[in-house]
Amino acid sequence: LFANIKKMIGDNVKVFGGLTYQTQTTDNYRKAIDLLGGDFYVNLNQFAERTYIGNDQYNQNNLLNPNAIVRTGDKYNYEYKAIFHKAFAWGQSQFVFKKFDAFVAARVGMEMFQRQGLYQYGIFPNDSYGNSSIQRFATYQVKAGATYKINGRNYLYASAMIGKDAPTFDNTFISPRTRNITVGTPVLETMQLIEGGYLIKTPNINGRISAFATDINDATQINRFYHEDYRTFVNYVMTNVDARSLGGELAIQAKITPAVTATFVGTYMQAFYNSRPDVTIIRDNDTTSALGSSVAYIKDYYLSVGPQTATTLGLNYNSPQFWYAQVNFNFVDRSYVSINPSRRTVEAVDGIETGSEAYHKIIDQEKLPSAFTVDLFMGKTFALNKWNSKMFKYGTLLILNVGVNNILNNKTVMTGGYEQLRFDYTGRNPDRFGTKYFYGYGANYFLNVTFKF
Repeated sequence: LFANIKKMIGDNVKVFGGLTYQTQTTDNYRKAIDLLGGDFYVNLNQFAERTYIGNDQYNQNNLLNPNAIVRTGDKYNYEYKAIFHKAFAWGQSQFVFKKFDAFVAARVGMEMFQRQGLYQYGIFPNDSYGNSSIQRFATYQVKAGATYKINGRNYLYASAMIGKDAPTFDNTFISPRTRNITVGTPVLETMQLIEGGYLIKTPNINGRISAFATDINDATQINRFYHEDYRTFVNYVMTNVDARSLGGELAIQAKITPAVTATFVGTYMQAFYNSRPDVTIIRDNDTTSALGSSVAYIKDYYLSVGPQTATTLGLNYNSPQFWYAQVNFNFVDRSYVSINPSRRTVEAVDGIETGSEAYHKIIDQEKLPSAFTVDLFMGKTFALNKWNSKMFKYGTLLILNVGVNNILNNKTVMTGGYEQLRFDYTGRNPDRFGTKYFYGYGANYFLNVTFKF
């Protein structure tokens, strides 16, 4: 549901506003797709069965239907609903003058969500079935910006934003598949952004150069994985997570001839953790509330957000005969794998000589290789009425576009990667559970055909 308003105040001021309400319910469960040759599966918690040997309650995934027989297509293991409500009011004012434009925008609202458990877990009989407490968060964002018109072709601009946002559902409930318990007292995330730059618009050159800085503070992040020492799945809860992004961008388009245009786009940024989060480990199949706390020394480690250096040089030819060809040369660098925070703790390097090769092998972050690719695009527009004016009326067009991405068929481009969250605490060997990598496609093609009439 939403409602919007718009009003002009004089010749220079526009005011916009509105109210929005959103609600959503998602059903989350596991379903048996293939029993791999078996006739059925018994819906039991095998990890709890191993921890609490002989306990006929703790090993049940659902006390409401104990020892349920699961066949192909049946739900099992867990089922819960996530219920969301969001309502907010927003407004924006725009000011337009001869040498100066500005805007001010704000949004205030309330976000609520809760978990509704549909299974009563044997190990958490009082915390798994039914509705959790409702999590409520009062959020806001305020943004303002201005543009100074040096003349009709040169502009300076700047904007800033500050706000508080609600944490996500999965980073609020410690283990939403099994229970209603949340991470202590969930807190709002704080966001701050500032950006500024210079624009040029001329008949032959269009360009922009800008710089930006973004801070996200007080975030909560939960990683869920199999812990090698505890021999069970754990919820690795990090609180007070701060991140910062700093960088600059350059984009310029120059007309070399009436038919040939060159484009260059480049960005350089630093995106990294800016705090040492507090860590709490909670086992998924244990009635113990927590296994102690520690600190993850991840400050200044890079975020895995793709290449932090990226450039593209493009050349485009537009023929008077309604066809075009474009080639792009792309270069990316400074991509980093996503780190395992538990490898940057005192426990992970206990007994390892500081500064040794083994020490750095555990704590250093891997940088992915740089990559170079080339893309080629071509297209042509056919005016069909010129071919047969009786069959096709004026303005009937056939448009063909063909493209080849990565025409050099470079199959070694690593687009990302992550350190496995499992870690060998006994042998301190990070290669035992090696890093996983993602690779881009080799040469790939597309053809678009459009008929316009």
